[in-house]
Amino acid sequence: MSDALREKPNAERLPLSLSAGVVVSGKYVPPPEDKDGKTWVRTTALIQAEPDVLYRMWSDLDRVPEWQEQIAQVTQTGPRTSHWTMRVGDKTQEWNSEVLNAEPGRRVAWRSVDGDVHQAGEVIFERSPSGRGTLVTLLQEFDIGKLKSAAASIGNRNP
Repeated sequence: MSDALREKPNAERLPLSLSAGVVVSGKYVPPPEDKDGKTWVRTTALIQAEPDVLYRMWSDLDRVPEWQEQIAQVTQTGPRTSHWTMRVGDKTQEWNSEVLNAEPGRRVAWRSVDGDVHQAGEVIFERSPSGRGTLVTLLQEFDIGKLKSAAASIGNRNP
């Protein structure tokens, strides 16, 4: 009987891609794009940790490669600036980033200032309404262009 509860005979198959699309009214919706080709991503996850712990994790740039897939290295270059190196297959992309706003235990906002990757984002840490864990919301924009985005989607590595 437990298998019968897992069956979903009328459910639409979700794409196998790990892109930033979402499901709305049972239909897959790709990430939105604006006129300039920027892709916008918004996602929220409930994580069983305190907001301060998660904020410290996001702020410890030396350890980012341990938990962010494809990030090879992050080097602090100033109080609010850093240099990032990302490996995608056999290619390397590098960029400089600056923190625009940091509120300990609440949020971090950043943007790239030059390099191969043009993006900006914000991560927000909120205690869950139940008090068990933290709602982590990531808002991010990528200016990766249509051709790069299509290639990334095919390779299942779209942001």
